[in-house]
Amino acid sequence: MMEKTQLSSAEIQDLINRYHSELKKLEFQKYEVELTIAELEELLTSVDQGERPESDMPDKKIRAIRSAGRTLTAKKTVSGYKLSVWDEDVVAAISNAGKATITQEIIDFVSAQDTLRGTNSGEDEVRKKVTRSLQKLANRRGDIIKVNFKGKGFAYALPEWFNNKGKLDKNYKY
Repeated sequence: MMEKTQLSSAEIQDLINRYHSELKKLEFQKYEVELTIAELEELLTSVDQGERPESDMPDKKIRAIRSAGRTLTAKKTVSGYKLSVWDEDVVAAISNAGKATITQEIIDFVSAQDTLRGTNSGEDEVRKKVTRSLQKLANRRGDIIKVNFKGKGFAYALPEWFNNKGKLDKNYKY
């Protein structure tokens, strides 16, 4: 007969955190699979109507679907995960400013929003969250674009503020 293993509270908490993490991953995969199914159903209805539409699906996803014996694995895409409140506040700060915005102005706006929500995170916490959001939105997702700022650092702008040559429109310069 096997002996029962006693777990400490720290080990139990670690297991709980691990299961929560796994659950989040599975929810993300479910969301991606549901999106793919919806896209494929749209594609099927248009094919059934005799049209040959261009798919909005990335080629990698199409290859994964077509490959025999392979399961579709969820990959993070631009629409693949929900923006956090911090991310939304960063985008709102830039949008409300109506021009390329420096980090300190974004931090001030997000800090005010944080206070309005009643969460009152400390200044260091807000700075960390804004920095992470800027990195994610600019470097990984492309929801905002870095613009060289005279002096030190960058300003951030929305993609629609750029002309077709990739230059920031004069109306939105800092």
